[in-house]
Amino acid sequence: MEWVRAKTVAEALSQAGPHSRFVGGGLSLSLLMERGVDRPERLIDLSELPLRTIEGRPGELRLGSQVRLAALIQDPMVQSLAPLVRTIAGQIATPAIRNHATLGGELLERTRCPLFRDPANVRCGKRLPGSGCAVLEGATYAGAIFGASAACVAPSASELAVGLAAMSAAVTLHSPEGLGERTLPMLDLYVEPGVHPERDHVLRPTELLMSVTVPVQPQRHFGYARLAESPLSPMASAAVMLEQREQRIVDARIILGGLSTRPWRASASEQLLFGQRPSDELLEKVAAAVLAGSKARSDSRHLPALAKQVVREALRRAVEEHAAHRR
Repeated sequence: MEWVRAKTVAEALSQAGPHSRFVGGGLSLSLLMERGVDRPERLIDLSELPLRTIEGRPGELRLGSQVRLAALIQDPMVQSLAPLVRTIAGQIATPAIRNHATLGGELLERTRCPLFRDPANVRCGKRLPGSGCAVLEGATYAGAIFGASAACVAPSASELAVGLAAMSAAVTLHSPEGLGERTLPMLDLYVEPGVHPERDHVLRPTELLMSVTVPVQPQRHFGYARLAESPLSPMASAAVMLEQREQRIVDARIILGGLSTRPWRASASEQLLFGQRPSDELLEKVAAAVLAGSKARSDSRHLPALAKQVVREALRRAVEEHAAHRR
């Protein structure tokens, strides 16, 4: 296996291809390689590239893709302008892992589905295209209740993507293939499995995630809730954005994580919030509506209750944040 220490973005991209992998923190990739799940022929080290900056700009915060999760927690601009990012980063994994893991690596982390991560399992279309899905063929695992297909039920892994999508963040991608630089809304970075579960996102093999831009909008308030079996085993999460005027909700976003094959926007629930005054009854109604479009199997019948729980709690925290801001 070849190791390339890129000195420039252009050099990194020139070395990229279907059998190469970019390396930032490298923790997740190392684990997949140790287990024989991923076998790249070339690793491209990004550690010397200028992608670790946190930059405040008029109306926005720009985060380099190689910023460590620990830096997101400690940086005063993140704490002041994007506290939701700090909150979520602080709950991911353990301090030792956060010291090495990068923003870009976390956003592009492969699924935690144990059947995907087990090289002995030969029925995983995400790892072995066209091989089927052991979960759908009878293996015991909850999987996703949103966005699943007849080919895959593996849930997405990124937790930061949930909060960043609620904040209407965008990602900047760079490619040498005549495309130059392009910017996408956070949610558009990810794809549902459909008949091609091997694809998690829209990045091409020669495309590099450069940065994340977060709008700074003081009139918007956020809430986040997470359920996990352990710091390394999240089960469900939800991030909520609420904007209120004269005590009525005029804009809202509800994003689910851990329960879906990609960060999942609960649009039907959002519609119930518009024009309403927050109340316990309203939050309960919205939390129940989040299940629209969900499909639970026998092994995942406990997940709808978790979805309602995290959405209800995230909504409550967003409402409380707005009330605290008014005082």
